[in-house]
Amino acid sequence: MNENAAPTLVESVYRRLREDIIRGVLIADSKLRISELRERYDVGGSPLREALNRLVSEGLVISIGQRGFHVPPISLDELRDLTETRILIETEALRRSILAGSDDWEDGVVVAFHSLGRIERRGDIDSEDRERRNRAFHQALMSACPLKKLLQVHEELYDLHGRYRAIAIGLDMNRRNLFDEHEAIYNAALGRDADTACEAARQHILLTAQVVEQRMADMAAQREQRKGAGKLSRA
Repeated sequence: MNENAAPTLVESVYRRLREDIIRGVLIADSKLRISELRERYDVGGSPLREALNRLVSEGLVISIGQRGFHVPPISLDELRDLTETRILIETEALRRSILAGSDDWEDGVVVAFHSLGRIERRGDIDSEDRERRNRAFHQALMSACPLKKLLQVHEELYDLHGRYRAIAIGLDMNRRNLFDEHEAIYNAALGRDADTACEAARQHILLTAQVVEQRMADMAAQREQRKGAGKLSRA
């Protein structure tokens, strides 16, 4: 067997698990049963457990003693914590990036914005392609920030925040224009107006959190209605 086969297999299942957790395919607060995951990802138990332990270290999976692995629950408190922390880190990285950005940085931002804009103007905001382009745009904006550890922390926060964004996919179009929001950040960044760019980025992140909070409130209300209906049916 190729000595690189095992690490490659672990990396593959790790990436697939990670994406399915972030996108909400693997439901929040659900148990991750090894037998079911082995069948789902067509992989053995050893690389699967290694991938899961790696995700535990990133906060995307929790390990509960003898009860095994679980997808972490979602909560308003965590959403608000992640949102405020992401704003602090992303705006600081953006400010430093604008101040340090070269012509090559500008070129990267232009390419990323137009790539994202093409898909957002079509209204295709539910696709995985749009999420990849959105991530690439935000990364391009911050890419000239000289504090690489700050960017690393942002990457981790962005993925944790992504679990919350996933539950409200498609609702953004009803109450906001994502292309306009991104364009405001883009124009200010290229104009080297760090204050305006950071405020536009802050508002953009807050609006996303508001949409997610409303969706979480709706989901909670629906659960309560189902409980009420269940009690009535048993009465």
